[in-house]
Amino acid sequence: MRTKPAQGRFAAAASAVIVFCFFLWNAGDGIYARFTPDDLMNLYGAWSAPLGLVLKSAVVFFEPFYRPVGALFYRSIFALAGLDPFPYRAVCMLFLGLNIVLAYWVSSLITKSAETGWLTALLGSFHVRMSDLYYSSGTVYDVLAYTFFSASFGYYLRIRLRGTLPALSNIFVLAGLFILALGSKEVAITLPVLLLLYEALWHPPKELSLRASLRWLAREGRPAVLLLVIAAIFAWSRAAVPSYVGNEAYTPVFSWEVYRRNWRWYVSQLLLMEPFAATFRSIALSVAAMLLIALRLRSRAMLFGLGMFLIGELPLAFILPRGLFALYLPLFGLSLYFAEVLVRIRTGIQVIPVRAWGRQLMPETWIRVAVPAAAAVALTLVFAPHRPRMFDWNVPHAARIDAMIDQMPEFQFPKESTVMLLDDPFDPDEWTPLFIMRLSLQDPDLKVFRAKTHPELLAKLNEFSHLVRFEGLRMVMAPKPGS
Repeated sequence: MRTKPAQGRFAAAASAVIVFCFFLWNAGDGIYARFTPDDLMNLYGAWSAPLGLVLKSAVVFFEPFYRPVGALFYRSIFALAGLDPFPYRAVCMLFLGLNIVLAYWVSSLITKSAETGWLTALLGSFHVRMSDLYYSSGTVYDVLAYTFFSASFGYYLRIRLRGTLPALSNIFVLAGLFILALGSKEVAITLPVLLLLYEALWHPPKELSLRASLRWLAREGRPAVLLLVIAAIFAWSRAAVPSYVGNEAYTPVFSWEVYRRNWRWYVSQLLLMEPFAATFRSIALSVAAMLLIALRLRSRAMLFGLGMFLIGELPLAFILPRGLFALYLPLFGLSLYFAEVLVRIRTGIQVIPVRAWGRQLMPETWIRVAVPAAAAVALTLVFAPHRPRMFDWNVPHAARIDAMIDQMPEFQFPKESTVMLLDDPFDPDEWTPLFIMRLSLQDPDLKVFRAKTHPELLAKLNEFSHLVRFEGLRMVMAPKPGS
């Protein structure tokens, strides 16, 4: 039975409501999250850089500046709201909501199914192990990369679904969105490869020969090849960024052992298991089974989803593992795969146990709505025992950060001041007090020293223009020795 247009629109609207209710129920309190140490570090780095350099780097993608699109996020909100964490969280939550819509848009274009689109959006909208996305503005780079990546890919799909190839003007728009995605986070670099995968699945070469493949690359693959050139230049330029050079967290180690280790880490996170609990053998067998199922069902959408997940993880496959939030973008592929599975199951089971005495007790429209509703309830119950409350690990950090920010209006240090912080409550390896003081006073040249990190300077306290001690979280001006 085919769903009437009005019924289809109702099912789509109801599914959209379910998806956003699921997201807000599980992650909505993230709007009240406080600053993290990473937030202050990112904000200070963005604010202290010349604005012209940040703007230039967002457009001139080979300019070696660290994630300029994310830097513009921090600078813009700081200019409007200062050190109030709420506007930062509000904008992040708005972009997360926009990404849900983009996930629906892209997946519905790929599958030509609104039902699959909303199921994909549902499955990718929340995962309890990606809590950094919902409770820390420091992951805005991942959020923005998803936004511009999805916008670029969706824009490309719209053109291809009209049966045409992108014109030169379209390629400029496509490249612009891709550059913004790269300027958000490096994980977006896989877009050209995924465009080639899409073309290979939906518009493959007419014959398997070198000549036909080259013609295909020159025609169907031309936009992807042009983006590959941008990606190659971008990768080369990032080797010169000081934030990456010599940083163990970003230095790739190309070995089979590292690849296996990272897969075990991320899949264990994904399945709510203990770290590295998943074995690489079980992961490989599962991927093989998923590939065989997609081939058996002849589902190009499932093949593409699986491919996106496997390819999208590659930028993270050889560096130190992060939290699951780092897979926010490639997890779209996995969401698409299982959304298509759910739709296949629904359409395949035509038992429709809603028929009795010759009449249908539940219309097909409601069955379509029941699938995302059941998925939302099931996921909420599965995630509930693992769900943190207001980003628990950041509570001690937030208390210290909030207390210092709240008190900074009481301290007005003149230009060229030198300040020594005595007994501050921050960890020795944190730069957070320096960031807070310079940002609050908007003085990038303020010299701030800490007794915790420079104990040798305690013998030279008279050389500082100001001494500040802490009584718990309370900041107090301290007299100089002998005064």
